[in-house]
Amino acid sequence: MNLNQLSIIGFVGQNAETKSLPNGTPVTKFSVATKRSWKDENDTWQQKTQWHNVVAFGKSFAQMTDRVLKGTHVFVQGELTTREYDRAIKVRDRKSTRLNSSHITIS
Repeated sequence: MNLNQLSIIGFVGQNAETKSLPNGTPVTKFSVATKRSWKDENDTWQQKTQWHNVVAFGKSFAQMTDRVLKGTHVFVQGELTTREYDRAIKVRDRKSTRLNSSHITIS
């Protein structure tokens, strides 16, 4: 059995934006910030923010665009994907990791 399922809970980093693919399929994109806190060796609290790129395909997600605004608390589930691409000629290949969402809940 195989499973590629990612769940994140965090805050939207910028307002969601929806565009359409050439075949007409809506694509909604936004980022989500999650934070991790811990105490270091000096017993001082530290915090790190991790940013996640989210992509959602389909009309149901496009209808949520006006509600997925910067600062909104969200729960997102989907598949973690990585793709490689050339940024420009003579520049090394880049990798992009994103969450292809199958579920978004706004709290």
